[in-house]
Amino acid sequence: MTTAERLAEAKLMRATWKAALISIAQTGQSYQVGERRMTRADLPEVERQFNKWDKLVSRLDGTAPRAKRVIPRD
Repeated sequence: MTTAERLAEAKLMRATWKAALISIAQTGQSYQVGERRMTRADLPEVERQFNKWDKLVSRLDGTAPRAKRVIPRD
């Protein structure tokens, strides 16, 4: 798989997880009817996946911050 293909896939996955975050924000992640509770989404997992793909996109397209080495002098 080329870097361009990996970047395209990572952007698609990031968009998918972003849509999931928006859906949770608009409709909530759970609801209750009487004593029964239904959970539709695991917000921490959705956030984790979005951040994972966002970092990969940043790394692949060259916008990720790079570490700098500093040498202290007396």
